[in-house]
Amino acid sequence: MARHPLAGRPGPTPENRVFQHHAFDALAHPATLAAVAVLLINDHVLKRLAPSVWTGKLSDFAGLFFFPFLLSAAVVLLLRPGGLDRRVRLSSSRLGTACFAATAIGFAAVKTIPAANAAAVSAIESILGLPVSLILDPTDLIALLALIPAWRLWHSLEGRPHIARHRVLTALGLASLATVATSPCPPVLPITHLVALDGDVFALSTQWRPVSSAFRTTDGAHWAFVDDAELPPELVAAAEQPALLPKTVCDPDQADVCYRVSGEAYLQATSDGGLTWETVWRSPTTRWSYMARAASGYGQPLSCPKDLDFSTHDLVILGKGPEHFALAAIGNEGIVRGRVSSEWASVAVGGTRPTPDHGTLANLLPPFIILGETIAAILAGSAVALVLSRIAWKRERISDAGASSLPWVIVGLLVAGVAIVLIVQELAELIPIVILPLTAVCSWIAYLASGWIATLRAAKDSRRARSSLGWSLLGGTLVGLAVWIPFALWVLGVVPPYVLALALSVVLGIAAYRLGLRRICPDAPAVAATRSDPAGP
Repeated sequence: MARHPLAGRPGPTPENRVFQHHAFDALAHPATLAAVAVLLINDHVLKRLAPSVWTGKLSDFAGLFFFPFLLSAAVVLLLRPGGLDRRVRLSSSRLGTACFAATAIGFAAVKTIPAANAAAVSAIESILGLPVSLILDPTDLIALLALIPAWRLWHSLEGRPHIARHRVLTALGLASLATVATSPCPPVLPITHLVALDGDVFALSTQWRPVSSAFRTTDGAHWAFVDDAELPPELVAAAEQPALLPKTVCDPDQADVCYRVSGEAYLQATSDGGLTWETVWRSPTTRWSYMARAASGYGQPLSCPKDLDFSTHDLVILGKGPEHFALAAIGNEGIVRGRVSSEWASVAVGGTRPTPDHGTLANLLPPFIILGETIAAILAGSAVALVLSRIAWKRERISDAGASSLPWVIVGLLVAGVAIVLIVQELAELIPIVILPLTAVCSWIAYLASGWIATLRAAKDSRRARSSLGWSLLGGTLVGLAVWIPFALWVLGVVPPYVLALALSVVLGIAAYRLGLRRICPDAPAVAATRSDPAGP
């Protein structure tokens, strides 16, 4: 009997067998990878350079083409590994049918049913921890046509040889990244018109067509979406005419109380019929540096960046008499609401949301909005710990005893072990990303450890040497905190301007360094100690 050419070869491991399913083959197909590339380029390049209806539709087409494959791959991974052969491989057709149906029904519901749209937004925001806006637009249903070629591709791959595991993993990562990094960032449509009608006020965006989006309020604080088909003709006519600036409006029952906008980042009011004007609202200029960073999404993965725009677009009065409110459309920052001699509040309308002028304690945890400053603080603390240690080594050693090589051996074994694990797991492409930072951190630790081991062995005074060790590490920690805390206070708004936080960081960092230096060298001037030629380990 002829022997099968594959006889005697080891079968696939359970981990590899998981990826031998044509859900992953469809996900790694060149057509799918092309759709993922189109989605990423469109969302992160084209939508910012030339936002339009067409760029929005293109994202829907590309995303719907590969999302059923990604959903089916997720189902297969959830069923791994025991019942995969019998229950998933034999029911690929039913798995595909279920995933395609779920994709079509879910997309249609989010685009046409307000309750489903709100539920989807709430679910995504709870998962990502970021603000999300999914546009309710029935015209997007045309993108469901993308499921037809995707369905044909799904069935065409049945029975074909499976694609290599590394290609599957790459495709899975790219598709997942494209899915979570796209929809939460639609273009922000600023409110351009405020129109009072029958006791209500309508906020209109007019970027793409006579009315891109519309919202209605009865109190200026709560806004409800209004479908284009429900807009009165006079509102559509008002949207076709640009708001003329400067614009002044007065309270119908108090003719001396008026408000004025001129397109600048402030709002003026008068209570004496225009004899004197005072600025009742102005953009917080002292906090622009923080707001610009928060708006740009710096250090915040998957955030939706925007440019700060505080220009006033339109102005209207809601109500009359002492209980009236003035409403002003502020760029892409929503609406400001208030009256003369009262506090003014910023209100979100649709996709326009006020950028916070300060953060909370949550903003001081990863992901860091002060990522660069946090890295600088860590590097400063590490450098100071090293400098103080070298000064202590020279003062405390009774002889030039050789440094211990054990920490370096441990570091070498650790780095080599991590590299071997990455290679065995077919993740060699991660070696530059993982090994270089790991080597740097471990080398710093090994250098300090070997130097202090040698110092403690050959110390003139073992008690003072241990004290110097503690102060070297504590001094580095204090410097890191001293450099970082002013920027944390800047985030919280306690220190308003960034330049003041920077100056405090430098001053406190130097003070913390001098404190550690004096504790290590109590009998020598700080300047002289810093000029000494410290010995290495």
